[in-house]
Amino acid sequence: MLSRRQFLALPLAFLFAPRLGQASELVRSATYHAEIAILFSLFTFTLDGTVDEDVDRIAGRYRVLIVGDGPGIAQRAESVGRIRERRFTPTATTLISTIRGRVGRTQISYDHERGLVHYHHTSETFFLGRRRMAEDTIRIPDGQRLDDVLTAALNYGQGLLETDGQGRYRTLVVRRTRRAGEGPDEIHPGGYRAEIVPVRFTVTQEGETGRPVVLLDLTPFSSWATTGHPARIIFGPDGRPESLQVPLILGTTARARFHSIH
Repeated sequence: MLSRRQFLALPLAFLFAPRLGQASELVRSATYHAEIAILFSLFTFTLDGTVDEDVDRIAGRYRVLIVGDGPGIAQRAESVGRIRERRFTPTATTLISTIRGRVGRTQISYDHERGLVHYHHTSETFFLGRRRMAEDTIRIPDGQRLDDVLTAALNYGQGLLETDGQGRYRTLVVRRTRRAGEGPDEIHPGGYRAEIVPVRFTVTQEGETGRPVVLLDLTPFSSWATTGHPARIIFGPDGRPESLQVPLILGTTARARFHSIH
């Protein structure tokens, strides 16, 4: 499961959702600037970073890397894998973040031939520094396709995610287990397991401009997220995201703006 320190990786992934009919080989980069305010701005952080996408359809492989840092904060999100029948399929996912000395690390490897996922997670809660750990191997259900926080966006761009035809999308990802209503500093003394859960988002339009808006439900990933308050990602005229806003509990918010390089 993503901590509130890692939640930026998922909205940022939509920066690189590719378009149908793109070239067989693609290298694309962008920069971003994020501002995070916790406890009604009692703690504030700024984060500057880059997003790099390398897609080689001829070789059937991809790599997406998001890195950023600022005073007291740093993050790294990486997804590598294969492209099969146009679908991005992760083989390894790494999420690392540090904020105020609290370190979180999630590593996931996917053995698609054997139908297994190997999951490793360690993190520290923001206020009390309590340690959460998960070490698990789970089986991929027959006939199910898994995404990670980055391929969910890539496969959305290819039109390959499950949809109800009314702008609502769904896919499956792996996270650490957590109970409903888990508090920001709550821990389970017996440790944690891995589990497969759905992630959902809605694509709508901004009223005045008609620009596409992605509304992303973060409650499956973070105890800091709340039902009915999704992340909001606004796209510009070029089809690339311009900004995102993430409302969280305890007067916590995150905002980011994107600037494409090429």
